[in-house]
Amino acid sequence: YGRIVQTRTGHAYTGEFRRRFAFDEPHMCPCDNTTLETREHILTQCPRFEQWRGGLRAISRDIVLSEILGTKKGIEALEVFLHHSKAFTR
Repeated sequence: YGRIVQTRTGHAYTGEFRRRFAFDEPHMCPCDNTTLETREHILTQCPRFEQWRGGLRAISRDIVLSEILGTKKGIEALEVFLHHSKAFTR
């Protein structure tokens, strides 16, 4: 449940979060080491998480964040995505 709240509020453990709060850890996504690791990147673009996006696409074909983060069905799909992908964990 905690990761769902963090994801919805922009406090998920991402490079963007680490940069904003001055964590001395990498900010770039390990998928290419040039893209800032953001919530949107992980949910919509990062190839590391592609295999788990089916449930998100079933709710929002283009994975529109307002549909995923702002609707009951979207949050349920997000919960499954987070469980299986382990996204936004250390």
